[in-house]
Amino acid sequence: MSSEKTISLSRAARTACRQFTLIELLIVIAIIAILAAMLLPALNKARERARSTECISKIKQLSMSVLSYSDDFNGYAPVSQKYNGLNHVWSRTLWRAGYAQPKMFHCPSATTYYRALDLLQDKFDNDGNNWTRGCQYGMNRYFGTNCKSGATYYYLPADADVIYNDLKLFPLRVTRRASETILLGDAVLGAGNTGTPALREDYEGRPIGVSSLSRSKTVYDNCPHMLDSRHSGSANLSFVDGHVTSARNAIYVYQITDKIDRYFLPTFKD
Repeated sequence: MSSEKTISLSRAARTACRQFTLIELLIVIAIIAILAAMLLPALNKARERARSTECISKIKQLSMSVLSYSDDFNGYAPVSQKYNGLNHVWSRTLWRAGYAQPKMFHCPSATTYYRALDLLQDKFDNDGNNWTRGCQYGMNRYFGTNCKSGATYYYLPADADVIYNDLKLFPLRVTRRASETILLGDAVLGAGNTGTPALREDYEGRPIGVSSLSRSKTVYDNCPHMLDSRHSGSANLSFVDGHVTSARNAIYVYQITDKIDRYFLPTFKD
């Protein structure tokens, strides 16, 4: 009797398997595909949140390093300079002085940017260009890294007259509104007056990080060194008092305002 039941159950199982049609299989596959399509955006957002969190941590560390440097150098942040034939923007100067490591200047959300991984390589310091092309964090231009155009900069001592007299250079200690004056932030080279990253052929059609940030303006200028909202529409930035924030469409919040220099000039007055 038991043997007959076993045979009967086996036949029933085989029958059930034969009844699982191709259409049913396709329906199952379609459901799995729909679920995957629903989950992937959520996973991507989670990954970007993690990258943004890491970026905020780096900007916080770098800001503390700049403040520490200024305490040791008469209140000034690292200034763009050239010696021994090499370019030293603020990031390289900060590293040379022993206040930071190269990987701290790489934003995890900018890995596809032009030369974005240079500062993670073994021979990152060969000519100084890795620092001007590979750094994705910009410093407020009034604290020491002033841009000429594109991704080129003014350097001390050759450009001292321009930096001190025309562009102006301030020590951090004179800042009137430390909690409102930008120190560092996600930065990218802008495309003319469009408010979007430049995708030029000489940069392989990719965005490129910049080491300085343009002042607050009422209109776009040519190729602004602008805050880069690369974290799902938000940019991370720090202020002179050391606090860090994430701002959506940051260029419109801090750089394109109704008052020139509102969030950049250390001695700004209403």
